[in-house]
Amino acid sequence: MTSAKDLLPPQARARSLDRLDVEIARAETARTRWLAKARSLEAGGLDSGYCRGLLGIAGERLAQLGRSREVLLWGENEPGSDDVPA
Repeated sequence: MTSAKDLLPPQARARSLDRLDVEIARAETARTRWLAKARSLEAGGLDSGYCRGLLGIAGERLAQLGRSREVLLWGENEPGSDDVPA
């Protein structure tokens, strides 16, 4: 049985990388905003738990987007290899 991988040649990933770069910028902005909000609340002696929670989520999202970018860039640089970076 033939898989789609065998039938389709590698495609240019420039558009995906452009979109991913936009998402990474948004995630960095969100992370910075939650960090500033948490610090502001803490400076005022208020509870910043929800901001710290959202800061953690934003950080995880940023890390996931970074891994996605690595995979896309790896695919551009190593089109013949089947090993995907961990």
